[in-house]
Amino acid sequence: TMEMMEVMRKAIRIGEVMIYVILGIFGLYFYKTTATVILLFSFVRLYFHLRRYVKRPLIGFFHPYCNAGGGGERVLWCAVTALQEVHRDSIDIAIYTGDDVTRASLLSSVFRGFGIKVKFPDNIRIINLKKRHWVREEKWPVATMLGQSLGSIILGFEAILLLCPHIMIDTMGYAFTYPVFSLIGGCDVMCYTHYPTISTDMLTTVVERRECINNNISVTSNSKKRLLKIIYYAIYAVLYRTVGRFAVVAMVNSTWTKNHIRFLWGHGKDENIITVYPPCDTKTLSNLPLVSPPRLPFILSVAQFRPEKDHSKQVEALAILFKKHPEYKKDTKLVMAGSCRSEFGDDKRVSQLRVLVKELDLTNNVIFEIGQSFDELISKWFSKATVGLHTMWNEHFGIGVVELMAAGVVPVASKSGGPKYDIVLPGCGYLADTPEEYADAIHSVLLLQKTEKKEYEAMQIKGREHAESFSQDQFNLMFLKATKRVVCSCISSFKK
Repeated sequence: TMEMMEVMRKAIRIGEVMIYVILGIFGLYFYKTTATVILLFSFVRLYFHLRRYVKRPLIGFFHPYCNAGGGGERVLWCAVTALQEVHRDSIDIAIYTGDDVTRASLLSSVFRGFGIKVKFPDNIRIINLKKRHWVREEKWPVATMLGQSLGSIILGFEAILLLCPHIMIDTMGYAFTYPVFSLIGGCDVMCYTHYPTISTDMLTTVVERRECINNNISVTSNSKKRLLKIIYYAIYAVLYRTVGRFAVVAMVNSTWTKNHIRFLWGHGKDENIITVYPPCDTKTLSNLPLVSPPRLPFILSVAQFRPEKDHSKQVEALAILFKKHPEYKKDTKLVMAGSCRSEFGDDKRVSQLRVLVKELDLTNNVIFEIGQSFDELISKWFSKATVGLHTMWNEHFGIGVVELMAAGVVPVASKSGGPKYDIVLPGCGYLADTPEEYADAIHSVLLLQKTEKKEYEAMQIKGREHAESFSQDQFNLMFLKATKRVVCSCISSFKK
């Protein structure tokens, strides 16, 4: 992997040099065209400057799917409320979204979904974007990653045409919009990156012929396709590095993401890449009792039924556990809880999981909880489960793992990404990779809870204490600290 990173680093640097050389040659040989482009650019920049919001500093949040109700949306609305708490008399806020919603309906949905009350709604403007279809996955059946990125440029232009802010904060990861916001709109660009669009891990899976969601068997079994995909990833990495550098502050959600963004974007100063852990609702879960009533031999998995969550590995691990330790089969249950997006084929994946459960003779040991509310999951499963299960490889953070720890459920999580580097510290839980490792770790937790209750309780307490470092209050503090320099500078210059 280190060799692969070094190869990719050299390829990116060579690509950057080639871009500058091509631009330089173009400028020399087509100087009239270059002069025309520069003049046109100056007029466009002046146009957006004259159309800019003038009442007071306007901070925009670029989040085309702001009503989706996921972890990314919790980040958005916690960031909005944090800024309002400190700067409510000095700034206005604009939310750029492709959702056809009014301000009242959107804020009501935020309160229902997250319990977040926006105290100063009059300071918020909702900017409805009509061209969101350009970033939809089905719009680009081939070269989807590049297509969506290019489509986001169109969406970015629409955003600043409708209303041009002084600061634009991207909270969805559309890095190709940054030159639009910065060069054309004249905005100070900041971002909150949940995961890099491209990574060395993606390149490694192609080189090693490893099948996964982004690398199917048609690529792994064909050397020409593999070579084309490696070239495609390398070109994209060069472009991603170029646009990413337009962000003056890059906030990231984990150590794993920070390492990749530092490598890909190559910001000169480390203080420009700041880890701000996403806000997790730990308060309610932390009030659940740890010992009494006693925990039951339930294994809880809470995750959307998306392909990358790798639910089949959980079923396989359970089958191996029962094969090695048949005494568990009578009472142990695997509870697979999560939402199911029918438009993305999640219901089909659930059906396939049910078939796998039946084939492995686990029908009486696996419970599917589809679309249950979070409150129902708390009372029914979080308060009773002994083991928490997480199987997504290289998940950038892992809010679900934090929630398990806050509830006193000892996690067995993927030995990668956020769970490995930030969340599951020694003494807080277990890490695993293969189904066999998961089965062994589950056995360790169940045995600990049954025979070494004090040691199990110590693990619960340590996990809960660590989960508090990912609370909403901690997020607000770190977000304000990360954005302070740019926001305060904007407010000061506006007053002058």
